[in-house]
Amino acid sequence: MNEPKNSLGDSGPGTVDFKRYILRMIGIILAPRRSFTRLNVNPDYWFPILFVVIAFIGLRLIMLPEVYEHYSSAEFHDWYMEVRGISDEAARKDISQMISSAPFMIFLEAPFTVLAGTAGIALLLLMIGRFGYKRKMPFKSVFSMVAWASIISGFPMLLNIPLKLVNHQWFLPTNLSLILTPELVGGYFNRFISIVDIFLIWQVWLLSVGLSVIYEVSIQRTVSAVGTMFVFLGVLNALFTGS
Repeated sequence: MNEPKNSLGDSGPGTVDFKRYILRMIGIILAPRRSFTRLNVNPDYWFPILFVVIAFIGLRLIMLPEVYEHYSSAEFHDWYMEVRGISDEAARKDISQMISSAPFMIFLEAPFTVLAGTAGIALLLLMIGRFGYKRKMPFKSVFSMVAWASIISGFPMLLNIPLKLVNHQWFLPTNLSLILTPELVGGYFNRFISIVDIFLIWQVWLLSVGLSVIYEVSIQRTVSAVGTMFVFLGVLNALFTGS
């Protein structure tokens, strides 16, 4: 007698059950506390990492014409020549190599950026849990939670792809920088508010829920901790971007 398949659609050992991962992604969006509770029992992270990497690569490939235009501009050429302290011919040769290697660099940059970012946030949250909540948890559990919460960051990338295909200057208006121009609020503050959008706020909320589940503390405490951490990271990012 054949064994019935389970409700998640498992097709047998050694197979990848994409249906289970899609259902988990939907669960993270619609019922995050329940989903993070189940994830805490059996942590995994490859699917959300892969999802964000693919979205990252897709958007960056669509934006290649903008990259080529920027690298080919006289302003970038003069800046590069001045910063490197090289001749005009050497600068042209370097920039030509940068343009030709740009697609290949995207495929190297995407997984490194996503993995490093996820691991960095997980490490900070692990320290918050260890010293703030006085509990020691496995890094894998926190990393898995961060990976699934960060799946939200892939959505604006995917939504921007069709906009960029129509017009490379278009972008998804999800932050206040669309209204508050640099002339109105200043360059530094504009860089800061351009980072803070509805998807980042959503991600902060999911991280707060996940941290609350893992460390069994109130959501008020985790929202305060995660929100403060992201404000600090946003300030640093705006500062270094400007410099």
